[in-house]
Amino acid sequence: MDQNTELFLSRIAQPTRWEDEEKATNDVEQLRAEFRRRLYAGGEGTPQGDRSGPAPRSEK
Repeated sequence: MDQNTELFLSRIAQPTRWEDEEKATNDVEQLRAEFRRRLYAGGEGTPQGDRSGPAPRSEK
């Protein structure tokens, strides 16, 4: 057996590690949950109030 064949066979014999497993998904709800978890990682997990509108005016 040549060296390349030995390398291929030794690579195949190694167990699959969890880091090497495919983790991609097309499930929309799962992707949204992951997005929210990462977006609000510093807070409690959900936004407080509606922050999508304009900033309130300060009256002087």
